[in-house]
Amino acid sequence: MTLDAIVIGGGPAGLSAATWLARYRRRVVVLDSREYRNRWADTSHGYFSRDPANPVELLARARGDLDAYPTADVRHARAVKAAPHGDGGFQVVTETGRFAARRLVLATGVRDQFPDVEGFFDHYGASVFHCPSCDGYETKGHPLTGLGEQLGCQRDAQGYLVVDANGATTVPGVYTAGDVTPGLQLVQVAAGSGAIAGVGCALSLENDPRTPPPLPPDVDDRIQVTSTGR
Repeated sequence: MTLDAIVIGGGPAGLSAATWLARYRRRVVVLDSREYRNRWADTSHGYFSRDPANPVELLARARGDLDAYPTADVRHARAVKAAPHGDGGFQVVTETGRFAARRLVLATGVRDQFPDVEGFFDHYGASVFHCPSCDGYETKGHPLTGLGEQLGCQRDAQGYLVVDANGATTVPGVYTAGDVTPGLQLVQVAAGSGAIAGVGCALSLENDPRTPPPLPPDVDDRIQVTSTGR
């Protein structure tokens, strides 16, 4: 089965993108490695109506909301390779199988480099932070220390993926959102950019004559997707 879209990354950006693709009744699978950038953080701040929020609970609630859409599915899987496949589509290889889709949304985030300091992870996310914007308010008065390449997506001078106003990269059919794009790296910004990429991706499918129409409103079948194996 060829999906309408594969979202690589199950953080705020990826889940937001998948939600909006599902609202356009597109078949979408989220590949979630569960290695979130803020997995060490006790709380997230500044999120509309959720300040403070437990990051784990925030994502669990988002996954629960997404589960209400029958055309969306979240898989615990790590994408290891992505490449063009077929007539304008893409194939994503995970550690256990392969998936094909007409569009990709890259929401992989970034990987932080940590100092080689003894006991660092005993405090990281609780009293040691890397983001003054995220956690500076709570530590006021204390000193603060502060797969796109495979596809050929253009990067800027800092290494972030170049995107347009709709979240599209320089490779047709590939969208991106979250910390892998330029700008503020906040949970709420990631979720917003995910919404932009999700809607942009969905609208591009509607305007593509090669793409079948979305599911009609009277169809409520749960998505059934199996990988093709290695």
